[in-house]
Amino acid sequence: ELVSVLEVRWAAGEDSGDEADVRRELLRRIAGLKDERLHDDVGALEAYARYVPQDPLDIAARERFVEIGLRRGEFIRVATVLEQAAQTADALSLRGEILMSAAGVYHEHLADLRRAEAIYRRVLELDPEDAALTLPPARALERLYQSNDQHVELAEILRIEIRLEGAAETRTGPPRRLRDLAEQQPKDLPGAPQAFQP
Repeated sequence: ELVSVLEVRWAAGEDSGDEADVRRELLRRIAGLKDERLHDDVGALEAYARYVPQDPLDIAARERFVEIGLRRGEFIRVATVLEQAAQTADALSLRGEILMSAAGVYHEHLADLRRAEAIYRRVLELDPEDAALTLPPARALERLYQSNDQHVELAEILRIEIRLEGAAETRTGPPRRLRDLAEQQPKDLPGAPQAFQP
């Protein structure tokens, strides 16, 4: 069976001197065969979990890994592997995209809000001046803080959104929400609402 042959070769690859890209390609083929031909979710998930951090640019494999993992309820494993993949991504935009996926798993599937918040903030800090990279985690944090009545943190995030949303037509939402928050929570936000004007 082809999959068995590939697995033996992959396992022996390090000792036999196979280069990293050869072993990575073997993993990709193993994962694909177990997934598409054998319909072996367990085996495919295992292979994808090894492969995805080695090639974070392979979006199709990453998405398939996430799909299988979520379907099987392997939430922690999915989030952990995504974090590993983010570490190996060179481009900040790709790193941010993968981290946002990991944070989403913690937030939506594990209800681990503290871990989700930490990862959203990691993305926020990758390049604070890049609106395309920074606005998605800022908006995710806005929703998180709003749902948990974390008013001080929410005001901080709304200020970030106001700074990043340059066009006048897109800036009406966060400033209005910030003013409303300052008026509703004067004890949490001293000096409101004047101090929280954009």
